[in-house]
Amino acid sequence: MGRWIDLANSLGSDNGGGDNRDSGDNSGGRANNVPNVSNVPTASSRDLFAGWDVGVASLDPACPLGGYAPDRWARIINDCDRVIADFGQSAAALGWSAIDLFGFPLGGAAGVSLGGLVWRMDGGRLIAMDENSATYRWPFSDRMSRFARGYLAQLGARFVPVWQLEE
Repeated sequence: MGRWIDLANSLGSDNGGGDNRDSGDNSGGRANNVPNVSNVPTASSRDLFAGWDVGVASLDPACPLGGYAPDRWARIINDCDRVIADFGQSAAALGWSAIDLFGFPLGGAAGVSLGGLVWRMDGGRLIAMDENSATYRWPFSDRMSRFARGYLAQLGARFVPVWQLEE
């Protein structure tokens, strides 16, 4: 055989006592060879999309949440609807989260400095999306910007999906 098998055998038997093949101990000197993996099932992309769709459908144009002005609230709902219709299923399949797409700062409009993709679009158009980022065009402009998936999760601030904002 090749030299890699010799290396593998030496690594597997390097537990201070030689080769364990004859002793019946297949642990390779390790007490526990079970990976630390959660047994909690994750939602399918279909379930994620369905949850987002229900959340967006629950938004009432006549009842702005989070202290947003009625005109800004109308743009928020429009942007949510377009993201769901044009990219929602793809975003779910690519691993985007509700916070990535629809995340708004907890506490609403007061002192807002950043939020998720819909918060940033503010009436613009989503152009492209992949597993790492989304590209959108600013409203009434040719200027484009990008938003990185997972960016908000790295910040210390708390964000909630727009449909969980308080009145």
